[in-house]
Amino acid sequence: MAMEAPGAKLRGPSWLEGPFPDLLIGAGGAYLLSVPILWLAMSGAVATDWTFTPIWIIAILVNGPHYGATLLRVYEQREERNRYALFAVWGTLLCAAIFVAGLYEPYVGAAIVTVYFSWAPWHFAGQNYGISLMFLRRSGVEVSPLAKRLLYASFILSFLLAFLALHIEGSTGVNAPPRSALYTDPVLLRLGIPDAIAGALILACGAAYLFCVVGAVAILSRRASFRKLVPVLSLVLCQALWFSVPALLDATQAWSVRSLAFAAIWISAAHSMQYLWVTFHYAKRSAARTRLSKYLLKTTLAGNAAIILPGIFFAPMLLGTSLTWEAGLSTLVFAVINLHHFMLDGAIWKLRDGKVARALLRDSGDDPRPPAIGPQSRWSRPSTALWAIAAVCLAIEAGELVRHQSQHWGANRTAKSMFAALSWADREHPIQRVRFGRALLKQGDYEGARIAFEQSARAQPTVGAWGGLGRALEGEQNLPGAAEAYEAGLALDPDDAALLRSAAATRSKLGEYGRAMELLARAVEVEPRNPINQQMLERTLRKIERSVEQISP
Repeated sequence: MAMEAPGAKLRGPSWLEGPFPDLLIGAGGAYLLSVPILWLAMSGAVATDWTFTPIWIIAILVNGPHYGATLLRVYEQREERNRYALFAVWGTLLCAAIFVAGLYEPYVGAAIVTVYFSWAPWHFAGQNYGISLMFLRRSGVEVSPLAKRLLYASFILSFLLAFLALHIEGSTGVNAPPRSALYTDPVLLRLGIPDAIAGALILACGAAYLFCVVGAVAILSRRASFRKLVPVLSLVLCQALWFSVPALLDATQAWSVRSLAFAAIWISAAHSMQYLWVTFHYAKRSAARTRLSKYLLKTTLAGNAAIILPGIFFAPMLLGTSLTWEAGLSTLVFAVINLHHFMLDGAIWKLRDGKVARALLRDSGDDPRPPAIGPQSRWSRPSTALWAIAAVCLAIEAGELVRHQSQHWGANRTAKSMFAALSWADREHPIQRVRFGRALLKQGDYEGARIAFEQSARAQPTVGAWGGLGRALEGEQNLPGAAEAYEAGLALDPDDAALLRSAAATRSKLGEYGRAMELLARAVEVEPRNPINQQMLERTLRKIERSVEQISP
């Protein structure tokens, strides 16, 4: 939410929803309180240690609704759709076209992901800046042009620090997307700024950032009491902890910020809660009978539908795309949904806009809310169908959570049922199926493991899927099938030493000693210091000698 300041001085009560929710949610106080709690309570955990369950809950109940809030603001009322048609229609079609191109062209997909991660810090900074000005205006604080410029410059510089930290050569910043050898997400096209140049730029931006923050606060403190500045100071501190401080610490290598409190998912949750807080107030002031419970339900349905539906429409089983949801499709969907959100957000939230200014800057005097809406407030059949589809999408999200928890708790029967139930929506999750299959192998359920690995290999052929399938087939005493599975895995990665040993052992059991020796010789080349390779090679040689002795006259 990048809100711009109005020219007129509109004044009203200081708080939108009251001091408690405004300070905790709108000004980021809850996030600031979480920093020492997460730091001390989970001191050994790092930013990437967030488990599936809390991430999924945050995605469903916080991040999804914050996308939905923008969709409701633009698309729910015909007046708003017409007003923002350039962005609501043509901008949306452009995003859709870029998304489809990214599915089929890897470089386009990588560009989409790069733009998203590079733009996101500015989106967060713009929202914090706009809400800071809103608090100052509502408190009756006269913001001088110099103070406004310094405050604005501090948020721009904070964004630049995050941008440089993201694109520095070999960046491992907390705001960069995590990488895993198991996943095939589109890569981030970093600019690769050399360390020396990036370090100098970051230090220069850091010094300018500190100057602007101190200057803006010093000027504002002459015209406002500390009480009136508390929300602004809280927002400035949040911005610093989200982007400025991690970038400076990483650049100077003074300290590695890896605590859960600075994880991208947690920062995004704070930002999303802030967005829901201000958009609900706008909805309440702009429409009759807007209740928080109904608003959150509608935003949750709309936001999660926007995330889930593209994954269903563009599933490999329907349009032949090469990306499954788990192996890149989800990343592209999230990136495009966010870019669409950034675009709409920049268009609809401007404090110079009369409707926005009346709702967010003036709550006294005349009530801008219209009278109770008549027949137009009833849901038509098309809208009812859309909400029903959105409810199905939310059920898919909930099913994902149930599936994961069942798998985590060892409730294999429930997990199998959820895998089957979600497969129609292209939630094959080949990597999760590999992990599930491995768990079944440990329990001796070779048939269940075989099915899991077969489904994983069909959805996304990987070394893990073929290797697991080979072990499951061995457990079922199907040695020829196991050998074929191992060979299929080696076709993907001929240098996987563990797979080479498994394939060699199976070939040896089948009496195919020549092929077994070839595989073991390759394993020795790949891992010359691993004694297991040499031991297996020697055992195979002895088997060959014994077989020769048995057939000798």
